[in-house]
This record gives sequence, C-alpha cells and structure tokens, in this order.
Amino acid sequence: VYPVTTRTGDWGHASLTTANTDSLAEARGAGWQQADFWTKHWERCLLLVGWAGYNTQGMIGNGRTALSGGAWTNDSYIGRCGLGDVASGRFAANNTAGSAGFLTAYSQILGIENPYGDVWERVASLISDHAVYVKGLPPYNYASIAGWDRLTDHNGAGINLPTSNGYAGTPHSGLGIVLPADVTGGSTTKMADYFYQDTGLRVFLVGGNADRGAGAGAFCWYAHGSAATTGAAVGGRLCFKKLAA
Repeated sequence: VYPVTTRTGDWGHASLTTANTDSLAEARGAGWQQADFWTKHWERCLLLVGWAGYNTQGMIGNGRTALSGGAWTNDSYIGRCGLGDVASGRFAANNTAGSAGFLTAYSQILGIENPYGDVWERVASLISDHAVYVKGLPPYNYASIAGWDRLTDHNGAGINLPTSNGYAGTPHSGLGIVLPADVTGGSTTKMADYFYQDTGLRVFLVGGNADRGAGAGAFCWYAHGSAATTGAAVGGRLCFKKLAA
C-alpha cells in the first residue's frame, strides 16, 4: 500500500475529490487504484491480530493528530512523506504538539505511513446512509446505491451504523469488524476512536487528521461529505492490487 506520492521529502496531496484520486491511480497503470474498503478493512484486521486491541494511539502513539497553532499547508498540518521511514520497524509514532511537531510528527504501522493523522484518507468502494454498501471494482457511482451490495455481518444480516455520533463502542461482527455498531466507547475504551455520520448518502473518510486529537486513530470513521467534497484536510491513498491469474 502506497501513499499518493512515495517519494521521501514530497508532500502528500490534499484537497482531492474522489475522481481526482481515481485519475491519479489510473495514470500509474494497470492494477493501481484508490485504496478501497477491502484494503482498509484488512489493514485493520492485521492491526487487531498484531496488537490485540483497538486503541492504536494508546499502544503505538498519537502520531500527527494533536498539532496546534498551524495551518493546512505543507510543513504544518500537512506532513512531509518519509518521516516514518526512520522507524525501520513494524510500528512507531512521534508527536510533539505545537510548531515543533510540524516537522517531526508521524505514525507508521506495518510499513504504512500515517494510517491515522496527517490528512484524512477517503475510502473508495464504501458508501452509507447508515446502512452500508460496498462495490468490488470501479467505476463507482457515489450518488446512488444501485449496483452496490449491502455489507453484511457473519450471519448475513445487513450492517447498520449508529444514528448518533460519538466514540465507537461495539464493533460489528464478520466483515464489518472495523465498523461500529454503537457509540458507547471512549477515547481509550472499546474501539477508542470517534465515529461521525451526517444525514444522506455519504462517502467515508478514515483515520482522522492533524488536529483531530484523541478522536483520531486507525478506527476513526467519518461520513460527512460526498465524493465531490474537498478540503485541505482531505486526501487519498493509492494502492497496487495484483489481479488473479
């Protein structure tokens, strides 16, 4: 899994629409796409296997999530790529609140830089109006559930997300293990990250951003915009998927 730019010293792209990020992936050639729900899902399953818990900030470190006094510009809330490479291990995080942190803050897990913090990652192939829908391959029509499949739990029941916002509590079982069934948690308890969803059919962001604080983390899910929503705090991540022979 790779960020939009993999060159150490470059800045991650922000202010991207879903279509912009899809175009960047297509320009890299066959097999490249914007990171989708299945990518994000299995990353988080690996986290749960490796750390046996949801509180990634408590176990690994806050990372680029609690900065203050900056702006959504390069070398401020938006970090430089490659800071996590110095960790040379499977996980590490560093965060210093205030201006000093703009140059040094990062999180890195299993070789993935800033899986939480820095800028939000938009998640392709996942939409929700509190019921959740997935689609295996692009192209994606984010304005309608036509052609999308309902995401179900291990019993085959359709997954519904909480209708109120707050810290994620109990996870759904089965393929929804990274998504919350309720908001009965706290910043260090249960799923330990914040869940938010606006009304209507929404596209998901994951991970939190540079000023999200304790609400950020690998299991922080926000569904508050459409596929066309942009902002300096919103970016994307590209990944290469080898097609089956």
